[in-house]
Amino acid sequence: GTKFDRRDGKLILGKEGAHSMARIVHAGGDATGSVVASALAEALTAGGRVELHENEFVLDLLMDAGRCVGALSLGAEGELTISLARAVVLACGGAGQVYSHTTNPLVATGDGHAMAYRAGAVLRDMEFMQFHPTAFYCQENPTLLLTEALRGEGAYLLDDAGERFMVGSHPMAELAPRDVVVRHMQRVFERDKTDHVWLDARHLDGGYLRQRFPTVHTGLQKRGFDLCTQLIPVAPASHYYLGGALTDTWGRTTVPGLYACGETSSVGIHGANRLASNSLLEGLVFGERTVRELNRYLSVADPAVRKVKLDLSDELREGNDAAVVAESRKRLAGVMTELCGIVRCRDGIQKARDELGALRASLAAPGLSVAELELFNLLSVAEHIVATALLREESRGVHLRSDYPEMNDAQWRRHSLVRRDPATGAPVLETTALVT
Repeated sequence: GTKFDRRDGKLILGKEGAHSMARIVHAGGDATGSVVASALAEALTAGGRVELHENEFVLDLLMDAGRCVGALSLGAEGELTISLARAVVLACGGAGQVYSHTTNPLVATGDGHAMAYRAGAVLRDMEFMQFHPTAFYCQENPTLLLTEALRGEGAYLLDDAGERFMVGSHPMAELAPRDVVVRHMQRVFERDKTDHVWLDARHLDGGYLRQRFPTVHTGLQKRGFDLCTQLIPVAPASHYYLGGALTDTWGRTTVPGLYACGETSSVGIHGANRLASNSLLEGLVFGERTVRELNRYLSVADPAVRKVKLDLSDELREGNDAAVVAESRKRLAGVMTELCGIVRCRDGIQKARDELGALRASLAAPGLSVAELELFNLLSVAEHIVATALLREESRGVHLRSDYPEMNDAQWRRHSLVRRDPATGAPVLETTALVT
C-alpha cells in the first residue's frame, strides 16, 4: 500500500552513499520511512490478525525451561500485564540514544537488545554503531537528519575554508561510504579545532530542492536556516546500530521461541558498515521472512504454557529520583560520546568502562517507571559496546580505533559475541569466525 514517488508513471530512483548507480525509491520526497511506517500501521489496524496494545512498555521477557513464553509489560497507570505466547518477536528498533548526538527518537534506548540479553540470547557485533555524517549541528535530541540523498543530488561538504575536503580523499568524494566520510570529517575537526563542517546545496536548483526534500527544507526553516541559500552546519550523529540479537535469516535467535528482526537483530547482511537505505529494505525482507517462519514454527511448537513463575522481589522498589534518572541518562550519553564514540582508543574505552561502572553503582535498582527502565537498558547496551570495542583491536567499518587504525583480517575477521552467564549474571565475551 505504500505509494512511492513517480514521474510519468515510473519510479523515481535516487543515489546515496557508496552506491554506484541510482537505485533507491523514495516517498513523500524525503519522508520514505514515515510513509512506509504509515502504510504498515494502516495494514495493522485494517487487518483482523493483529491485536494492538498501545501505551504499554515491555519490561522483560518471560522464560520457562529455557524457552521464551511471553512478556511482562507496564501500563500507563502503572499496572503490570502478563502476555503469554508461543513465540515472541523483538522488533524494538535501535539504541542511538546511548550517544548525546543522535538522529534516533527518544525511545531508541536499546530495550530489545537489553531484554534479549537478559533472556539469555547471544548478542553479536555490539561495537558497531553507525554514525551518519550529516546530521544538523545543534544541541537538540534527536537532531534533524540531512539525508544522504542531498549529496546524491550534488550537495557538497565543505570545511571552514570552503574547500571540498572529500575531493581527493576518495574516488566517490562526498558519496563515499559513511565510515570513510566520517573518518575524514574527524580529521577536519582535529586539524581545524572545530566540531562541525558545512553542507552546501546553494548551487542546486532551489525549486527542485524544496520539492525533493520537503522535510529537510521545512525542518531547517524552523531552525532559522535556508537549504537553498545558506551553508548548513553538520556533524556526525549516531544513526543505525548494526549490533543486535544474533539471528539466522529466518529471524530465529539463540533462545527457543524468541525471534528478532530489524535493528534489534544482527542477521549479518550489513557487514561492518550499512549502506544507505538498506535498513528499510532489511526490515521489510526479514520481517516478512520472520512471519513465514512463525507460521511454520507455530504449526509444530509446544502449546502455550498455562502458568509461568515470576521472579519478582518481595519488597517494593522505590527506584531513583526522576532528576537523578534524567541526569544519569545525560551523563551516560556524554561518557559514550566522549570516550567511546566515533573514534576510540584503549585509554578512552577503559575510562568509559570505569565511568559506566561508577554510574551503575550509584543507582538503586529501578522502580516501575519507564524512564528508569530505559536508563538501565541504555546502561546495559553501553556496557556491551564498551566491552566489545575494547576487545576488537583493529579498525573495521564503523568501528574506528586510533590506536589500531588498520583493518586486521588475520586476527579480526571475526564476529564478537556477548551472552549473559546464567550462574553469575555477568557478561561473557567470545569471538567466532566470519562465515562467507
